[in-house]
Amino acid sequence: MNDQTKGIMITGIGVIALIPDSLIIRLVDEATMTVAFWRAGLSGIAITIFLLITRGPQSLVSFSWPTLFFATCYAINTILYVIALSLTSVAATVFLLATAPVWALIISRIFLKEPFTTRMTLTVIFTMFGITIISAGSSLNFGAFLGNLAALGVAISLAIAFTIARSAPQISMIPATALSYIVAAIAVMPFVSSYTMEAMDWPKMLILGGALLPLATCFMAIGPRYITSAEVGLFLVLESIFAPILVWYVLGENPGSTAIFGGCIVLTVLTISNIIGLRATRNS
Repeated sequence: MNDQTKGIMITGIGVIALIPDSLIIRLVDEATMTVAFWRAGLSGIAITIFLLITRGPQSLVSFSWPTLFFATCYAINTILYVIALSLTSVAATVFLLATAPVWALIISRIFLKEPFTTRMTLTVIFTMFGITIISAGSSLNFGAFLGNLAALGVAISLAIAFTIARSAPQISMIPATALSYIVAAIAVMPFVSSYTMEAMDWPKMLILGGALLPLATCFMAIGPRYITSAEVGLFLVLESIFAPILVWYVLGENPGSTAIFGGCIVLTVLTISNIIGLRATRNS
């Protein structure tokens, strides 16, 4: 199995595990910062336990500048994501999150000197076209505007994190993800009014913070070691399509026919792009 195939498989599994994230956050009927604290705290604990079992205590103390920068970006990402979902719709949040490949391309070009291949450039252009269609007709108020800004911050911080991971492929970023969640949990503590949750909310949060989110972030942290940060970011488009559909099906938060049409465009573009990329790698 070559690096391209391995990177696509690893990143794909990570994104699939991430798809229910926004739905579970919606289902947990608690204050925004309470959700942010437990989502980050439980994820940090789960990844830390995994590292202690598989790699021993030394894996938790061997940090470098790339891992610390990665952890900082991921901590910002973690906090802003919950804030965005509390202020704007799931669809708007994940659609703006899908702009991560654009930022990843720009950042990778500036700092890693990675070329703008024709395939990646066209993929980003048509992906953004699909996202524009998805966003068309959305009504905005000031709260939603702030939520959209937070979602854009999620995309940019995630793109930077992917680029950092890509710049140091020899370094495992899994310990950095554990650190990022712990930092995020500590950062929101001054704003948490209550650490308790309703009994029915604990199982949901344990599934999200104890299993799905650690799995998703660890796999997505590994992905950039094998494929470019922009390609990893493109996989987030899958979340942008399926997360709103899942929330629509369960909670009735209808993204609208325009969003569905734009999502179909984005999914088609992403599928074609990755098929071309796989064939080009196998033929090289």
